[in-house]
Amino acid sequence: MFLLERADALAALIRYAREARAGDGRLVLVAGDAGVGKSALVEALRQQPEADCRWAWGLCDGLYTPRPLGPLFDLAAELGGELLELARARAPRDDLFDALLRELDRRETVLVIEDLHWADEATVDLVRFLARRLRNTLLLVTYRDLESPALRVALGRLSELRATRRIELGPLSPAAVAELAAESGLPADELYGLTGGNPFFVTEIVRAGTTAAPAQAAAARADATTAGAATRGAVNEVPPSVRDAVLARAVGLSETGRAALDLAALICGRIDPRLIGDGLDEAVGTGLITSDDLAGAGLSAGGGSNGGLSAGGGLSSGGGRAGRGGDGTGLRFRHELARRAVEQAVPAHRRAAAHATILDRLRAHDSDDDAMMAFHAEAAGDAEAAHFFSVRAATRAAELASHREAAAQYERALRFAGDLPDAVRAKLYDRLCDELTLVDRGADLADAAAHARRLWHAVGDRRREGDALRRLSEALVTLCRQREAMPLAERAREILEPFGGPELALAYAHLATLSMLTDRHDEAVTLSVRAQELAGPRLDVLSDALNTHACALAMSGQPWRDRLHQALEVALEHGHEEEAARAYRNLYGLLTCERQYDEAHQFYVDGVAFCDEHDVAAFGTCLHGEHVITLARTDRWDDATLLARRLLTEVVATPINRISPLVGLATVLVRRGGDEVEPLLDEAAATADGSAEPQWIVAARVARAEWRWLSGNPAAARREAELAADAATAGNAWLCGSVAVWLRRTGSSRLIGRPVAEPYRLLLEGDATGSAAAWTKVGSRYEAGLALLDGDDIGRLREALTIFDELGAAPAARLTRGRLRKHGVRSVPVGPRSATRAHPAGLTRREHEVLGLIVAGRTNAEIAAQLVLSVKTVDHHVSAVLGKLGAPTRSVAAAEAERRGLVTR
Repeated sequence: MFLLERADALAALIRYAREARAGDGRLVLVAGDAGVGKSALVEALRQQPEADCRWAWGLCDGLYTPRPLGPLFDLAAELGGELLELARARAPRDDLFDALLRELDRRETVLVIEDLHWADEATVDLVRFLARRLRNTLLLVTYRDLESPALRVALGRLSELRATRRIELGPLSPAAVAELAAESGLPADELYGLTGGNPFFVTEIVRAGTTAAPAQAAAARADATTAGAATRGAVNEVPPSVRDAVLARAVGLSETGRAALDLAALICGRIDPRLIGDGLDEAVGTGLITSDDLAGAGLSAGGGSNGGLSAGGGLSSGGGRAGRGGDGTGLRFRHELARRAVEQAVPAHRRAAAHATILDRLRAHDSDDDAMMAFHAEAAGDAEAAHFFSVRAATRAAELASHREAAAQYERALRFAGDLPDAVRAKLYDRLCDELTLVDRGADLADAAAHARRLWHAVGDRRREGDALRRLSEALVTLCRQREAMPLAERAREILEPFGGPELALAYAHLATLSMLTDRHDEAVTLSVRAQELAGPRLDVLSDALNTHACALAMSGQPWRDRLHQALEVALEHGHEEEAARAYRNLYGLLTCERQYDEAHQFYVDGVAFCDEHDVAAFGTCLHGEHVITLARTDRWDDATLLARRLLTEVVATPINRISPLVGLATVLVRRGGDEVEPLLDEAAATADGSAEPQWIVAARVARAEWRWLSGNPAAARREAELAADAATAGNAWLCGSVAVWLRRTGSSRLIGRPVAEPYRLLLEGDATGSAAAWTKVGSRYEAGLALLDGDDIGRLREALTIFDELGAAPAARLTRGRLRKHGVRSVPVGPRSATRAHPAGLTRREHEVLGLIVAGRTNAEIAAQLVLSVKTVDHHVSAVLGKLGAPTRSVAAAEAERRGLVTR
């Protein structure tokens, strides 16, 4: 019944399965609301001849803080071999990923990971890792559509991969609901109104045989509370009518049977029968619980022949497919919504006791699923157990690079650490700081570091107090509270100086970074060299100090690349994730600052992949923000806008990581004439001022100067340019050049007494044509157009107008037309606005030509030859076309163009 109106989706899955079996692996994202039939669709594929191969299944945990890599350990249970051995041995995450990939390469496989909306970060990283390397595997991932900002970002990145396909399942139509209700005698219109066409809701009510709430179920619901729901997701997801239909099946259970059903619902995953005890047969008899015949033997809850091994060697009651008893049997709720309906009906006064029972039985069977144990301990109100298991769960999560989950577990441990000695709590705060540093939670990091400092001071441990001060200073930098951060960094060094060792090396490295960020480059070099000398065996400190040393050299115009490449190599070779991510970010940032975009691009691609696969969110966000600036500078404005809005609205970033997308988005809107510029520029300027970093102050003020200048307010533009000049006292040639040109453009008498990069130098020397050519060479046609505006040459003004019209830079085009008319030119082109507005997709004439050639299968080089354009210009047009069509790839754009009748082959 669930497959009504799913023929197209099933046909697509069959096609993808064929492609995977032919060696062209596929990741298929199957999206839809709870109960819409995602799992049923996957099951239907399993019955098809095209999917007659090995299948393996993993399930993400439904806990607020799930077991890291739960699906991977489920897969190890089913696939066995080397992967199972590494899982038992608590191997590093990279080894587990590689082992799974080797196993998949051995045989044609359909790999299923269900409920990605509940995934920990390490599991999302696993999906990314596999998606880039699929060969003869069809990877099916089901998820509830866009339940969280983090999931949106992850899915956005997955959707960009060549192997990715998407299937979205919607509700059933009224006609399909009527078909389902035909034999029940229920009124189809009323049934559709109650369920919204959700297949699970429809079938539950049809099975109950009534659209009215059964009296016993309604009474049970009245006795229940939904406060403190155990799983993630909205507690109101199950409508009352459906919840009552589900609960009606439990009517008539004995007290023992109902207790067993409640325990099963509170487990939140696959059910080990040994955790339930008496009454399980009765609970199964309701039809709400079914046999988990998809799970394999091996790594399991109780482990069967494996002696009770889970991910690290014990019973795992909540780890997806790992919910199996000692006899190899396993159970699960027929649907998550059915489980939730029962869970929500467990009266509040019985919850704690039920969780305590589950915890006792997990202990009795030597479970090592610390995340599950911590969850039930907290729900049971067992503070000692909650603390103990949370610390263990956090340690393992950190080992698996699931840093968000590790931070959440340490936070849970600290909630239950009130009576423990100060030193114990201080150590926990230190560990929490380690994790928060990686996940871009600056405010929480500052709070944790402040707690650690206070506790270490109370204990009298000056070395650790100094180290906590250094952490607090680092947190304040991310919050753009630079002026508070510097005194703390100096104080940390003073405290640590007598002790020496790695803590002092870290203090020097941090001071070097602060000096570099505030353009005190000679001081930064001296401090970073001192940090390198003190690093000793701490190669993470060495990498960090080399990184800062290279940046200081770059910003003062000296050779820097060898040191930064060395910083990256040291970090990668010795597994220092944070330092490697920082090296990728600075390689990309410095190269793009020097407008070496082609060389920089690979560091962006590799850096994002590294940050994704190692859960280093802070630097991943930073890389994406820097890429927004690159896209804005190189006229790929649609791409810049999409990425910037995603970062600003869907990623919870610290203030320092918001500056670049703010500046990038504002720059695009300034150049296109958008309405929402002012609040973006206000936030960017205020945040940049708080950072005290000249690079960001200049970027924000120059963007504001351009906005005021294009708006016809030269006095305000001049003030902004002069504020930028106040900050640009020691910057590199590109930063100083941008300020120098805007000082001149706005009529300021101020001068920048430092070398400037070639495009700026040529313009300042009066060679507007040469400057425009230099800008075109580096891929910034808009800047070329601005250069051509310098002076009164009619030919250059016409050339500038052509550039602005093609880019859709309306304010600059309007300014240029005004200058042409001021010089008496009568035949000023009116521009492409009316034609663009009339185009169904908003394409310019040139973009429409490019789209036609994309549909015809031409490469960018072939398009360039046919239209007599440079390949780089065609690159920009193609990016604009993809952005306006909302297409991630050329093939998708071609299909969308044909579907909408924009172009025919």
